[in-house]
Amino acid sequence: MADINLSAVPSSYTFVGGNEDGTIFRTVPSAAGSGTGLYNPFLATHNNDGVAEGFNSGLTDQYEDVDLSKTTLLRLGDIPVVTIGGVQYYEFRLDINEPNSPTAETVTLNELKFFTSAAGATLADYNDGLNTFGAGFTEVFNMDAGGDKTFVLLDSSSGSGTDDYQMLVPVDVLGTNADLYITMYANFGRLTPPAYPEDGGFEEWKTEQAATITGTKFNDLDGDGTRDAGENGLAGWTIFVGNLLASAAMLAYFFTGHRGLARRLSEAFAEDE
Repeated sequence: MADINLSAVPSSYTFVGGNEDGTIFRTVPSAAGSGTGLYNPFLATHNNDGVAEGFNSGLTDQYEDVDLSKTTLLRLGDIPVVTIGGVQYYEFRLDINEPNSPTAETVTLNELKFFTSAAGATLADYNDGLNTFGAGFTEVFNMDAGGDKTFVLLDSSSGSGTDDYQMLVPVDVLGTNADLYITMYANFGRLTPPAYPEDGGFEEWKTEQAATITGTKFNDLDGDGTRDAGENGLAGWTIFVGNLLASAAMLAYFFTGHRGLARRLSEAFAEDE
């Protein structure tokens, strides 16, 4: 298959068919910084020979082309869910860092795969020849499913720290088991004509830092807004964060994975629903 050129701003590609159906890979709609406290990097790769590959893990010894300082294990529950057009997606961001030159600011993304597993990936699990993993790992996303694809990407931002691309994976693709580990394998750079080598800084994948809201619906006997001794939790209430369900018929509520925007809490008693 011919290259899929996503170097123009804006650009977008939507996967059709297979398990990848509905996944969107696009330039970031608006500039968004990725400073400490906003994003959690989980995979960064770089090599000086024009091609870089690697997968995220918790390993502490150097492997593949991975920057260990920006690479870590990732669980599905660590990835915030965003809702766009009524569809829930897991969101990933990509910051590429190519030379600031019209002839060198592009790079290819040749392979991209996701695997789920009950334990994090190690070198013993990895098949370097096939770029896959052994027993206990389930491939849930492969950009080349249904035909070979190569994305031509542009470092459209100036310097590191600003995202270039956004990847939106439907929740149904990766599943909803928050305890499962997500392992990403990525391969960048091409040396054969037309060449788009990986010859800049690093390619950094990250997720937006998830936030958590927790609390208890209780009987505030003295009306001071603080839970005191003897003020018991109340069952039968449903708590909502915006229009999303946080809990139902529970004394305590818990919600995680929303983006860093203002949210309104509301409640409903079972008899009112």
